[in-house]
Amino acid sequence: MRDVAIVGVGMHPWGKFEGKNFIDLGVDAVAKALADAGMKWQEIQTICSGIFIWGGNAGHLSGQYIASVFGETGVPIVNVYAACATGSSAMRTAYMS
Repeated sequence: MRDVAIVGVGMHPWGKFEGKNFIDLGVDAVAKALADAGMKWQEIQTICSGIFIWGGNAGHLSGQYIASVFGETGVPIVNVYAACATGSSAMRTAYMS
């Protein structure tokens, strides 16, 4: 097993933002995480994107949507939907990838 590290963190403020969708929020957080890590998008080896939309609407391909904004690089993309456990499940999936 190889070492895995979280090298950058980015977060969009919590709340409702008229005119923004979940892609806008995710792109903002990813851009901040990349800047924090001092990395380029092309250096990412795997994308694990978690999304939970209140009310249980599954099926949103947040990883592919975010990759389409930054540029698709051919890396594996895994979308995680696990209700209230989405965040921790996405982290575990990223670690296991």
